Amino acid sequence: MSCPDHIDLRIEKMVQGGLGFARHAGQACLVKYAIAGELVKARVDQRHKQFIEATAVEIPEPSPERVPPPCPLFTTCGGCHLQHMSYARQLASKAQALEDSLQRIGKFSEPAIAGPIASPAQLHYRIKAGLKVDLQPDVRIGLYEEKTHELIDIERCLLLDERLNAALPLLRGLYREKPLVKAQVQFIDMLVCRASDAIVLRAWSSPRKARTFSLSLKSGRLQPGAGHAHDSVRDLSFLRTPDAFCQVNAAQNETMIDVVLDYLAPGPSRRVLDLYCGSGNFSLFLGRQGAEVFGIEMNPAAVEQARVNAHANAIDRCRFETADISILRLTKLPFKCTDVLVNPPRSGCAPAVIGQILKLRPHCIVYVSCNPATLARDARLLCDGGYRPERIQPLDMFPQTCHSETVMKLVKSG
Repeated sequence: MSCPDHIDLRIEKMVQGGLGFARHAGQACLVKYAIAGELVKARVDQRHKQFIEATAVEIPEPSPERVPPPCPLFTTCGGCHLQHMSYARQLASKAQALEDSLQRIGKFSEPAIAGPIASPAQLHYRIKAGLKVDLQPDVRIGLYEEKTHELIDIERCLLLDERLNAALPLLRGLYREKPLVKAQVQFIDMLVCRASDAIVLRAWSSPRKARTFSLSLKSGRLQPGAGHAHDSVRDLSFLRTPDAFCQVNAAQNETMIDVVLDYLAPGPSRRVLDLYCGSGNFSLFLGRQGAEVFGIEMNPAAVEQARVNAHANAIDRCRFETADISILRLTKLPFKCTDVLVNPPRSGCAPAVIGQILKLRPHCIVYVSCNPATLARDARLLCDGGYRPERIQPLDMFPQTCHSETVMKLVKSG
């Protein structure tokens, strides 16, 4: 049966990706820019065998929680997904999407999910950003339009820390004088730290053709070679570089650290294996509270930062090593853990990693996830191996977007 170009849909619920879920002639529909409960007229974007992708273009029965998007580029720029919702509705939608993933993918019938922790700031919270640059016909700096390679020139982004926004016109002027690297199309990674008027930049056209700079917002001067900055998380000092991962919402990151510490209850008797440890975001706080920590990370630059950070903060109970966790035999490590902390990328853990964690038989596993689908998948494997979810805490790390963060504590069954 053919499907019309536009269809009327009643949105049943919100699912991952900030999408509304509805049915048309028995077929599932995933609808952009819709809200649960709304009646929408949706444009069919793509038909698949199992479902339809669509975009809400008219809202005959809008939700009372629908609001005017604050950014004129919303629906054009691919950076935001939920600006049409009140912030309370954004939180509820993300919680509903998490519950849907845990039930549908993880087969958890009634997951006990705590109420989501709101971000202290809903706008201008990002201290780090990756932008694209095109030099022809004139300098454009921004993001690609969703699902295209059409660059949207951005004068100001509502998600960026205002100091990053202040850097954009300075960068355009500098690029008009002389490109930071020799390439028509290139990329900029920008980072700003607390109490700083300098932006740390990494400009690159390929990983081998990268240059680092420090840009002073006061003078507008660009200093080559200054590729790092010193930041603080609570009362600890952290070395940051624009090419290494860090949590972009600094205030909410502190809340997430508190959740992890609460779940692990670190002390001298605890030995925590921190997988995908990055530059020590969790490890250092665990070590300071007395736990012995063994952090493993694939990125050697991040491991070196973690070691520098531990030394700078006089924390001697943390050890960091570079290794590919997907092929590492955890049972052969020179470290016998009581607990495992895992914070993988969006793709989650490879099945072999889950198997290795289960062989360790830790007292508890704390899983920090930025993807409800892979969290649900991996949690099911852990539970099939003898664990059960004890606490599940969603946090909104990325307001206005469909992305979310969840911390789950799993303990041994029985």
